[in-house]
Amino acid sequence: MLETIVNGFNWIMDLLQTIADFIVNTIMGLGNIIKSIPMVINMLTQSIGYLPSTIAAFATITITISVVYLLVGRQTGG
Repeated sequence: MLETIVNGFNWIMDLLQTIADFIVNTIMGLGNIIKSIPMVINMLTQSIGYLPSTIAAFATITITISVVYLLVGRQTGG
């Protein structure tokens, strides 16, 4: 009987720790996205600056989509 109560409290503590880890990882991920914005803008302006004006619009769209895919897929996997 006492062992069941202890196991229940351990399960509740594990659940709370999992929720806290999720919140911390979400906040850290948002921080990484915010920190990478200046680097992305700098890369974009330098890349577009060397292209002819007719290709610049297509390059801007391509780079923007690529950066979004990189940011969204950064924390997936292992």
